[in-house]
Amino acid sequence: QKIPVYLLAGELAEGAQQLYDIGVEAMFSINPAPVPFSTAKLHSHENFVKTMTDLLIFLILSYLMEKKY
Repeated sequence: QKIPVYLLAGELAEGAQQLYDIGVEAMFSINPAPVPFSTAKLHSHENFVKTMTDLLIFLILSYLMEKKY
């Protein structure tokens, strides 16, 4: 049974694309830019909400496209 895996991470490091080879369907970075943790933590809630919104839109559109075709 194929279960889609969507990855949420604080940052997507170089080489993260290799995770596609082991079954990750999509990856989303919570931080819009690489910043030190001391800076990232100040905006973590708003960045998390934005990223989750993007992920949910992606999932809804994927579902709708699958139903359409």
